[in-house]
Amino acid sequence: MATFIVPFSNGSNAPLPGRTCWRIVSYVKPSDVRAFFVSVKAGKTAANVKTSKKRGRAIVTGGQGTAKRTIGLLSGIITHAVSLGLIERNQAHGLRLPTDGKRKLSDFPAKYAALGRALAEAEANAEPWQAVTAVRLAALTGMRRGEVIGLRWAEVDLSGRCLHLTDSKTGESVRPLSRAAVDLLLSIRERKEKGDFVLPNARPMHRFGGLPKAYLRIVRYADLDEADRDALAI
Repeated sequence: MATFIVPFSNGSNAPLPGRTCWRIVSYVKPSDVRAFFVSVKAGKTAANVKTSKKRGRAIVTGGQGTAKRTIGLLSGIITHAVSLGLIERNQAHGLRLPTDGKRKLSDFPAKYAALGRALAEAEANAEPWQAVTAVRLAALTGMRRGEVIGLRWAEVDLSGRCLHLTDSKTGESVRPLSRAAVDLLLSIRERKEKGDFVLPNARPMHRFGGLPKAYLRIVRYADLDEADRDALAI
């Protein structure tokens, strides 16, 4: 019978001599997969080595995110072995992994009020109108950063008070708009900016690209601690 060998490595595509343990897939046990996850999370497979490319290096770290991605890759490899009929079940299935940390925001009304004051301060300090408006729009609609800056007028239905997003993280979706969100979009339309994007760049055919840095400047005006800033981040 053919054998199928899986690498218990660090999740990097770069070869790391001495850091990869090969196992015949039929011998892999769920406890091996669990131990592998713990080792990667703890950074035992971390490395910084030179690659074949000129000045190239492969820098691999540990951590929970890296460990979960690596287990996902391993599970895909073992699933392929199942499809070939080499084993009956995927030993990585059913492994209970820690959930990702979720951002929490306490005293929601007060924190949003602080963000509102920060936006007013940002306008007074001549921050780009696109950045200020993007943060307001995200706060009013719950849209993600990419959805806000990528929003086109063709996706906006002001009379129906909704957005028809064609390329959101979950595919096509319809988002209802509050009266405040509609008023904000109407104020943008009154600017009569050129281009298809609701928040255009200086070059009208391109979307605004300065939001990440602008947001960091904007929240500095707010009376918010670092955890609250992260929770409000778009």
